Amino acid sequence: MYIVGGIEILLNLNINYMKKIYTLFLIVSSTFFALNAQIIDDSFDNYTLGPIAAQNTAVWGVWSGSINGPESITVTEAFANSGTQSGFIGAGAGPQDAMLLLGNISETGMYELSFNMYIPAGKTGYFNIQGQTSPTGGAGSGGNGVFNSPNLVFNNQSSSTGMPGLGGAYPGIADTEPAYSWNYPEDEWFPVTILFELFEATNTAQWTMSVNGVTLATQNLETDAVIGAIDFFALDANNEYYVDDIFFDEIVLSNTVNPILQNAQIYPNPVSDVLHIRTEENVDEVILYDLLGRRILSNTPITNAISLDMSGVDTGIYILEMRIDGDIKSTKVVKEF
Repeated sequence: MYIVGGIEILLNLNINYMKKIYTLFLIVSSTFFALNAQIIDDSFDNYTLGPIAAQNTAVWGVWSGSINGPESITVTEAFANSGTQSGFIGAGAGPQDAMLLLGNISETGMYELSFNMYIPAGKTGYFNIQGQTSPTGGAGSGGNGVFNSPNLVFNNQSSSTGMPGLGGAYPGIADTEPAYSWNYPEDEWFPVTILFELFEATNTAQWTMSVNGVTLATQNLETDAVIGAIDFFALDANNEYYVDDIFFDEIVLSNTVNPILQNAQIYPNPVSDVLHIRTEENVDEVILYDLLGRRILSNTPITNAISLDMSGVDTGIYILEMRIDGDIKSTKVVKEF
């Protein structure tokens, strides 16, 4: 779990999605980030080559729920982002239809999933976000799945606008135009990050995806407000891709917040250039962290009207922290183009 607010900094960093977790103890002012009780930290290096099958049923299932069938993700040495092994999804005999089990989470909170992906030149990749899954890891809703996202396709050959290096969110695989699209590099590893936000009181949820460092527009989970699984599926005979360094955890923003900070205005969000902050009293310090706990920007404005220049910050998801008289407010900020 990530925690923001306190005295020490305890960081278990998954640096560059590497396979080892480095624990660092740092004393920096009065804030600490901590990554505790990780939900998933899977690098594929501890598995026997071949189908994962029953090697890790807490993390990996398949669409049908029959873990020893041909749908299982395959552990391979063909490519690896770090270490020597990764997970492969291809047409095969299944075809492969692996479920990365995220725990059927419905509690209010923020949760981050990250993994690295490799798609050979001209090949296709695919995954979607699933809601409630069955206890055995299979697709929920009577085996038909609970689709909480469109079909997220890299090089969609079933669409007239699909092409290598272009990904898109297609409600229907053969749709002419995707709902939104993104670019990705072929023949090299690139990161994918999905930030989930669940609101239990209203039974709603949102997700924000970044592909190769570019953050896309925030979307609503479509069917239920549950983080159930990622369905890594072999869409067609051209499908061939690899995933590695999978990390999933809750991000907890732990704050001591007085009403002055609680009523702070922070806009626009997402932001492209300048983030404006307005509070009732002067802010002592503003700090911008990335999701690994690294300090990106800091300012000691001693004013209640702050303009934070984020034009030089990479696109992505960040945690903004503000302090007034020892009280802390932390919130998510999305940097766009």
